[in-house]
Amino acid sequence: MFLMFCIFFGNRSYCYDRTNQYDRALKDAEKAVSLKKDWLKGYLRKGRALAGLRMFSEAEDAFTQVLKLDKNCDDAVQELLRARIYQITEMGFSRSQAEEAIKRHSTVQAALDSLLAGVGIMLWGGEVYVSDDDSGFTTPSLPKPQAQKDVTKMDPRNPEGLTALWVGNVLPDKVDDKKLLKIISR
Repeated sequence: MFLMFCIFFGNRSYCYDRTNQYDRALKDAEKAVSLKKDWLKGYLRKGRALAGLRMFSEAEDAFTQVLKLDKNCDDAVQELLRARIYQITEMGFSRSQAEEAIKRHSTVQAALDSLLAGVGIMLWGGEVYVSDDDSGFTTPSLPKPQAQKDVTKMDPRNPEGLTALWVGNVLPDKVDDKKLLKIISR
């Protein structure tokens, strides 16, 4: 009887997920899991709902639980990877940076530590790295046409051409106000 109810809640959770009703999907997935603690589809549904609600860290936990129950579940592997990438991109890194960091490191924290090693500033889709000594900063050089194209193309969602700036891992003994102002003034 419990199995029938957990399947009902799991299937309804899936339907809610497919119609972007993630709060309802989560509620039903949690009900399914409470009825059958070792039902991996319940945890998979829960992870999808949490990801839909942009609660990626919690979604990662749910997908990890699926893999504890079945280490060969391809859906959980893919969803776990997606949740980890989203966590990193929400912190201002590009998708390609997030994917590469996750490939090299098995956890979000290790990937972030790798990305934040040193001091980096994301600017115009490129990166500016501040060195630990007095040599200042370096910008990876692009071929001229590509560099010009990156700076001048207009994003239709950003017609004013405003540029987001993310500054992270700034340690007072590594970067002072003068050095930071020099970078930003470019």
